Amino acid sequence: MELIGQKKPSLESDLAADSKEGYDSIDNLQYRVERYGKAKKRTMDNCTWLNEYRNSLADISTKGKLGRKSYKVLESLEVQKLEGDLCGCGNWMLFRHYYKIDLVRLANIKTCKKPLMCQLCAIRRASKSLQAYLNRFEVIVAEKPDLKPYFLTLTVTNGDDLKERFEHLKSSFNKYNLRRRKFLSTGTRFCELNKIHGAVYSYEFTNKDNGWHPHLHILCLCNPNDLPDFPIDGTGKQKSLSKLSLEWGQITKDSFIVDFRPISGIKGFIEVFKYALKFSDLSPELNYHAYRVLKGKRLTGAFGLFRGVTVPEEMTDDLIKDQPYMELFYKYTRSGYSLTGTKKVDGENLTLLNDLKEKHSFPKDRVKPKAITVKKKIKIKSVVKIENPDQVLRVSEFTQGEKWYTCSNCGCVFEDVFRDLTHVDCEDCGSRVSTIPIPIMIPSEEEE
Repeated sequence: MELIGQKKPSLESDLAADSKEGYDSIDNLQYRVERYGKAKKRTMDNCTWLNEYRNSLADISTKGKLGRKSYKVLESLEVQKLEGDLCGCGNWMLFRHYYKIDLVRLANIKTCKKPLMCQLCAIRRASKSLQAYLNRFEVIVAEKPDLKPYFLTLTVTNGDDLKERFEHLKSSFNKYNLRRRKFLSTGTRFCELNKIHGAVYSYEFTNKDNGWHPHLHILCLCNPNDLPDFPIDGTGKQKSLSKLSLEWGQITKDSFIVDFRPISGIKGFIEVFKYALKFSDLSPELNYHAYRVLKGKRLTGAFGLFRGVTVPEEMTDDLIKDQPYMELFYKYTRSGYSLTGTKKVDGENLTLLNDLKEKHSFPKDRVKPKAITVKKKIKIKSVVKIENPDQVLRVSEFTQGEKWYTCSNCGCVFEDVFRDLTHVDCEDCGSRVSTIPIPIMIPSEEEE
């Protein structure tokens, strides 16, 4: 959403590009891959610094009667694991180009899921959050067309201690939000936040050589006829005397600076869901310091009409069913991502692949069985399609041979196909074993 009356926000172009119409077409794939390559390069720069920092933690002295490892050694082990996770993140990507409808989807990628240290993961997570809340926004606006989006910024004074400044901002906002909720439940202590019908917010942290500057970005839905008291086009003095600014100053005790303005488009959502850390403004050392302070902290939230939105955990895109596609495999090198392989999936191959996935998939609420082994290895000649599963009693009736599955944990043998079941628990060890084998033609002894 574009900020009215303000210059374009200083954003990384990655998230903005992922929000433009047509970004998922084949024409934009190369640009998308290049952006991911730049993000991966920043992650590798962090890896280089982490390696140097780990080498500086060479103090392996022990202390205490039990010979407990020193703090530096423990940190060195943590840095080593973090470095390994970052270096292995995004080494390859698999895209699917659905060429009949000209859509590209990221089908598979290995990620570290550490967006505070990895810019590539930050892009993917922000993109998923952006899409989830945009979908809710469209539903809300359709049901309540009188509500319009606005952008609220809350800040506190800069400081050298990131942890202290973050806790101060967080506790201040929690107090303000608690006051809003108290009015809703008791009807007392009305505040300007009560004029907001729904909001989604995120914390952001910058450091431009004048200490850490934490601030809160909030996308609000308000009625234009009942807005929080804040002169959008007023002077600085008028803004500082507004009820919104005075209420925030009473809570923080050190900051009256707030900003509230209308927005349009999707760039306001981008401002909220962009990275918590501005990677371009931070050195790897400051990046690592912020990671240690903020990891595990909740940096986004919502209330009102935006409450309850679920953001998918997967870093990949939603795939399209029943459409032929071309697989595009990219591998990362020092020069960036390069296309190293392609594969076309269509026609009978697509139907067969979908059938096998459906037959051998397991319910999400059930435990996935352990890997199973086939006692007799054979070469597949052809696939037999089973029209009526109720007629299946033994695999041999369809495969002209015998096939046994064994429990990978204890070795128990299962010969029968268990009707109407997708798996069975081993009676000896309790391991879960698949009971739907792939129906195949097994060559007879004469054919062998």
